Amino acid sequence: MTVELTSVVERRLGALPASAEFLRRLDVAGIVDGLCPIREVAHLTHGQVIEVLVANRLSAPAPLVRVGDWAREWAVEEVFGVEPGLLGDDRLARALDAIAPHLDQLVGTVGAQAIAEFGIDVSRIHWDMTSMSLFGAHEDQDEQFPQVKYGHPKDRRVDLKQIQAGLAVTGDGGIPVFHRVYDGGAGEVAQVVGAMNALRKMADRKDFLLVADSKLVSHPNITALLDAKVAFIAPAPAAKIPDRVYAALNLDDARVVDYVPDRDATKPAGQREAYRVLEDTHVLAGRRKSDPVHTLRRILVHSTGNARGQQAARDKRLARAAEDLNKVQRGAGSHYYPTAEKITARIGVIARTRRVADCLRTTITTDTEGRPTLAWHFDQDILDAQAATDGWYALLTNLAPEQADAEEVLLRYKGQAVVERRYHDFKSARPSALSRRCAACIPTAERSAHRPNDLLPPGRPDDPARHRHQPARRPHPPRSPGAPARTPRHRRNPPPLAGDLNPHLRSHRLAAEPSAANPTPKNTKTKNTSNKKTNPTRPPTPEDSGDDPVGKPNTAEPTTPPQAPTPGQALLWEAADRIPHLTLTGATVRRLAPKADELLHRGWSRSRLLTVLTADTDDLTHPRGALAWRIDDLLATPVPQETVHPAAQPQRPADQGVHRECPGNDGLCGRPLTVGETLCRTCAAPGTAP
Repeated sequence: MTVELTSVVERRLGALPASAEFLRRLDVAGIVDGLCPIREVAHLTHGQVIEVLVANRLSAPAPLVRVGDWAREWAVEEVFGVEPGLLGDDRLARALDAIAPHLDQLVGTVGAQAIAEFGIDVSRIHWDMTSMSLFGAHEDQDEQFPQVKYGHPKDRRVDLKQIQAGLAVTGDGGIPVFHRVYDGGAGEVAQVVGAMNALRKMADRKDFLLVADSKLVSHPNITALLDAKVAFIAPAPAAKIPDRVYAALNLDDARVVDYVPDRDATKPAGQREAYRVLEDTHVLAGRRKSDPVHTLRRILVHSTGNARGQQAARDKRLARAAEDLNKVQRGAGSHYYPTAEKITARIGVIARTRRVADCLRTTITTDTEGRPTLAWHFDQDILDAQAATDGWYALLTNLAPEQADAEEVLLRYKGQAVVERRYHDFKSARPSALSRRCAACIPTAERSAHRPNDLLPPGRPDDPARHRHQPARRPHPPRSPGAPARTPRHRRNPPPLAGDLNPHLRSHRLAAEPSAANPTPKNTKTKNTSNKKTNPTRPPTPEDSGDDPVGKPNTAEPTTPPQAPTPGQALLWEAADRIPHLTLTGATVRRLAPKADELLHRGWSRSRLLTVLTADTDDLTHPRGALAWRIDDLLATPVPQETVHPAAQPQRPADQGVHRECPGNDGLCGRPLTVGETLCRTCAAPGTAP
């Protein structure tokens, strides 16, 4: 009997065969090798490396330093014929650098190959741009590629630099067929014509429909689209349609569109969002007299969902403005608002920040004692006019009525949401590497922001992979009955800061330290609570006497009393009471209380701190931020030396020689004793028990 032993190798297969088949049909390796040739003595071509990187993105995204480990665990060698040992981070980086100068040709060629190979319908293309905020200074950049700069970020992180990307997907399934990277400070309006020309060249047709957002609507863009005979649909910018146009519309004259959003498919008919359309024309003129005047079709759309959202947003703004105005009204004539000029300045801040300047009406008068008083109200006519425009927006198009009626124009525009879904997929992928050439990394690595932990070599202290094979931690011991609930880690107060904190250097320090500017997100999926009662202490009721209403003993566990505030917390609450327009939240108090405790511990007096923190706060637009800045400034300031001269007080003769208390009456007497006495006169009297 002969026994033959063979070794068994197990590797993960996953979707690698499907990825390899699609890459083969797209001829990615051949296109890359044609644009970026390499010497024949090389072990791998750039096309093979890019194919492996794409497969990694689609199966298990990993940083460049770990792609080789991923290839050893997965069947990369069996499917792609590439040895894992050849996939070092240097080899991968050289491939990315090689394709960076040929990105436009590479994207266009692969897109054209996909259209021809799979028969994709490109008669309707949706185009949109997005921004990706990046941490770091980004001082050493390659000038031949898009630059990381400050701009107008979509996530409103104006403190961070950004890079922009444009994406074009087909109306046939939302398949991405084109993308391009732009500078962080590039304007979206100026990129439409270039994207349109690239799409025409890639699709090899001139009669496609371009659907985009309101950035498409500008006179130069519309002129270029009309000259190229490219059809388009885009929403009109809000500034180009006056509110009086929407207010004059009659909703009963609009036609109901047979369309139900996917999010409302399971809702009852009365709760679904409904759409109605009207049609007229829109005249678009240029800035110069010689510019041609374009007359476009305008589809006026009313959405019940948009109407409810705008009404809720307006009610929220009015409620917040009313709360602020009531504070000013109550504080009029006090030392916070002693004059009418102070009140007027504060009203201007409220009207600007709450966006109620158009409907707010105020009157400032003087009472009999000469103190200013405030009366205010919201103009109901203005509010009614704003409510009449809720839910309306306009779409502009050059399609003829024979090509698409008003309902069809709306339905074609509704496919624009597919671009947002593709951007969600685009931004949810993990980063591949940092590079001086962002244009080369974004299309191949599909990342949205830098995550420093993904770039660390294995074994670093803050590398998550270093703890991957560590044994599980021992569970916490059970909590004893009556003990307070544990505070979740993300809600614990940070330790007091003892170093210098210069507020003028704070923004630069955060920009240079990604780990400090991008902290670990809070764990809000689970709550570290128990089944015990954790409600705050409530007032005593008859049921708390020991027996419940039916006469049975009350065995409920007593609630945990709230913890006493720290000196720093008490200081912050008192400072908030002295500033009427300051509203402190629990999160702000938890963040600033350790710093206030540190100031008190260093020797700052409570009265001096209150004077510094509450001085000159009437005209502050952001009093909460000013309070935090002043605390940081105090931490960097030496404690002033105070010279105290106590007044000399004469010492009473009876107090001379007093050094202890009387121990009589079982230690409850407590009267002072002079030198030589063991009991006071009362306890030493005859008939008194010692």
